[in-house]
Amino acid sequence: MLINAKDLSGSTIAINASKVIRLRKNYGPAEPKKSVTLDLEGKRISVSDKLADLVDSIREHEPLAGLTTPVGTPIFVAADRVVDVRKPSDINHHPKAKAVISLHVSQKTVVDQQVIETVAKARNAINDAQS
Repeated sequence: MLINAKDLSGSTIAINASKVIRLRKNYGPAEPKKSVTLDLEGKRISVSDKLADLVDSIREHEPLAGLTTPVGTPIFVAADRVVDVRKPSDINHHPKAKAVISLHVSQKTVVDQQVIETVAKARNAINDAQS
């Protein structure tokens, strides 16, 4: 199902809700202010919509689990794309991360999302989104 969003120029774009991997509010100096990043199958876009509005629109068609990034910002992941949830390693993960969620992007691509929720809490959020 296609949902509407506004690109950074204010033009309406249609996004296939089933292709959303994750979405979050932008932060940091390298990202457009007051915007949201959507990771889609094979593409990353920034839009000017409010995060809550996008989450509501996507949730009408696809289950999203709300979690928190290690820097404290909310992130929503497509619950049906979760491959696994595991403890992070001490070597290559953010020190505040308590769980890592692998998300299926395409046949040969999986991305990891680090979150501050424990493995159990992350798993529960994902299961709750799917029910």
